[in-house]
Amino acid sequence: MTTEGTKASDVPARVRVVEIDPLVDARWDEFVRSDESSSIYHLGMWAAILRSTYGYKPVYLALEAGQRLEGVLPLMLTRGLVTGNRLRSLPAVGSVDPLATSAEGKAGLLEAACGLALDRGARSWTLRAREGGYDELEPRLRLRRRFETFVAQLPEDPDVLRASWKKSSNNLWRSLRKADEADVRVREGTTERDLKRFYAIYCETMRRHRSLPRSYRMLSMARQSLSPLGSYRLLLAEHQGTVVAGGVFHAWRDTVDLVFNASSERHLPLRPNHAIYWSAIRWAIENGYRRYNMGEAPVDGSLGRFKAQWGGQPVDRFRYDFSPGERADAADAMRRVSTELDSGEGRQSLVSRIWGRTPLIATRVGGQLVYRFF
Repeated sequence: MTTEGTKASDVPARVRVVEIDPLVDARWDEFVRSDESSSIYHLGMWAAILRSTYGYKPVYLALEAGQRLEGVLPLMLTRGLVTGNRLRSLPAVGSVDPLATSAEGKAGLLEAACGLALDRGARSWTLRAREGGYDELEPRLRLRRRFETFVAQLPEDPDVLRASWKKSSNNLWRSLRKADEADVRVREGTTERDLKRFYAIYCETMRRHRSLPRSYRMLSMARQSLSPLGSYRLLLAEHQGTVVAGGVFHAWRDTVDLVFNASSERHLPLRPNHAIYWSAIRWAIENGYRRYNMGEAPVDGSLGRFKAQWGGQPVDRFRYDFSPGERADAADAMRRVSTELDSGEGRQSLVSRIWGRTPLIATRVGGQLVYRFF
C-alpha cells in the first residue's frame, strides 16, 4: 500500500463519507464482494450479529460517489460501565481494515472515523488490521502493537502433503497415525445440537486457557448467516460416540479461517486436535482453497510451534489506536484486564488463575458481561 504524501484532503470532492445501514443498503455487500482484500467480517451481517449479541451500536462508514460506493469501514460504538464510549473495528471478530479503491479513499475513511470518535465522545478508537501503514495515512492513529497469525499455503494434493510429513515432521505424522489408530472420527456438524455439543467443550477449553468464551448467540447467528453462503463449517471429532474436539471455520475467497477450536482435556492423548486440523486441511484443498489461517499465537510459544509444524508461517497483524485526551486511569486498567482475558495474554496473573477455577456457567456469564460492558 502506498502511503507517502497521501492525506484525506486528496479525496476528490465528488466523493463524500456517509453513514449507511449495511443491512438494507445492498451496495455495502456488493462493494465488499468486489474488493479482493476484503474479509468475511466486512459483510453487513456482522452489524446484526454483534448488535444482537452484545448490544453494540453499528456505525458503518462508506465513501459515496453518486450512487456508487468506493470504500467502506465498519465500526461499532460500545459503552462500558467503566470504560465509557469506545469505537472499535471490530470487537469480538477478526481484523477489519478500511476498504477503498484508492489510498486517498482509505485516508478519508480513517479521518472520518477519528472525527466520529471525537463527535461521539469516544474515549478511544481501536483498529485491528491486516495491513500496516495506517498511521501514515492518518497521523492521529498510533501503532500500539504487532501480533502474528499463522497462515499455511495449501498445495493441490492433500495425500501428497500428508505423505511429506513423514519426512519433514515426523511428530506430526505420528500424531495423525495415533488419532487414526484410536478411531477418532471427524464429521461435519450440521445441526444446532451439534453446535451446542461443540460449545460445551469450547467453554471448557477457554476456561483451561484462562480466556473468555464468546457468546453462544454469536456462534449460532454466525452459523445461520454464513451457512447459506457456503462460508461456514463446523467439524466435530468423536471417539466412541463422544464429541472430544471440534472447530468452527469460516471460508472466504481463497482462505479458510480457523475461528474457534476446542478439545476435551482428558482425550488429548488421542490427538483429536490433529484430526480436526487434518480434516479441515483436506476439505479446504478439495474445495479449491489455497490458504489455511490458523489464528493468532506467539511465535516462540507452544501454540505457535504447533501451528508451525502444519506449515503455518507467522504473518504480521497490527493494532492502531486513536485516543483523544488519553490518560492512564481505572478505566484503562479495566480495559487491560478484559483484553488479557479475551486474548489469553497475562495468563499467569492473579485474575486469570482465579478464572481458571471458575464454574463454567460463571465463565459464560462473565464473558457476556465483559464483552458487552467493557
